[in-house]
Amino acid sequence: MAHKKVAQGLGGGVAVDAGFLRWATLLLCTKLGLPPDVSPAALRPFGEKAWNALLWRLSDLPEPGDFLLTASEDKLMTRLPVADALRVASLRRGRRLAQELEALRTRGIEVLTAGDGGLVRCGLHEPVAYAYGARDLLEALPRQGVAIVGARDAGEEALKLARKLGVACAERGRIVVSGGADGIDSAAQCAALNVGGGVVFVLPYGLDTRAAWSLIEGLTGRYLLLSAAHPAAPFSAAQAMQRNRALYAMASVAAVIGAKEGRGGTWAGAIEALRGGQTPVMVFEGFGAGDAALCEAGARSVSGTAGIEAVVAWVTACGREGERDERIETSEWV
Repeated sequence: MAHKKVAQGLGGGVAVDAGFLRWATLLLCTKLGLPPDVSPAALRPFGEKAWNALLWRLSDLPEPGDFLLTASEDKLMTRLPVADALRVASLRRGRRLAQELEALRTRGIEVLTAGDGGLVRCGLHEPVAYAYGARDLLEALPRQGVAIVGARDAGEEALKLARKLGVACAERGRIVVSGGADGIDSAAQCAALNVGGGVVFVLPYGLDTRAAWSLIEGLTGRYLLLSAAHPAAPFSAAQAMQRNRALYAMASVAAVIGAKEGRGGTWAGAIEALRGGQTPVMVFEGFGAGDAALCEAGARSVSGTAGIEAVVAWVTACGREGERDERIETSEWV
């Protein structure tokens, strides 16, 4: 029998065969290898909640991944609801999947699954995600991640601040987590890369698209592109909202430079992070109409050089997840 491990995150606590589970996850939770002319409704991949529920239904099996890959349709129906059993049977397409995985590999795109553990450790709770670039950056999140987000139409002073913050993160061993948008995101990520820092781009479109390749054209340094979207998927509003949540979840602290009250991805992501209470949010005052409202919701107001220091010192570069730099006293957080 192959070596076993415990699936992390999705299906956590269920003993599974690592290879079988990974293959089953790719078959049942992605559109990789699906014929282009199939009906989306007929072959709808499992999302996070449905996949988790399916694994728990099979938690008594020694190898649930093997069962999902090899059981007949009738046998699937003995363990799963009829609709789920039919979806599983319909989504099995091994040869086409293998061909598409190989095509992605030749382009440098790696397919990650929740069972591998890395996605959960970095804060991205998805069955499957796609990565291109320096994988070691993923392992350092969220312990060293600093999300830097803000307005696309930021003024020069805001952009200058974002560049200084990006440089400070790089110099102190932090990893900039960026949405890859114009304005604040772009200023911070480029500044960090220019001085040898690391940047993780969390994107709302696939990695094998013109938008993704254009983003990194001319870039040098250590960066990682990460997306939960199918590699060929274009931008979508739903993926953008998912990206906004992931940005905050993957970081130890988030810095906001210019938020519009009540609208935009910067605002929505910050409010959701504050409500969740898992990622501290620091707002650089004076750059957005939503600054005061975010602070009323629980964000911390900072400014200038002291604000930059507060952001980069929030977690020690080699500290444990959730650990704070002793230079920041608890009483400073309002």
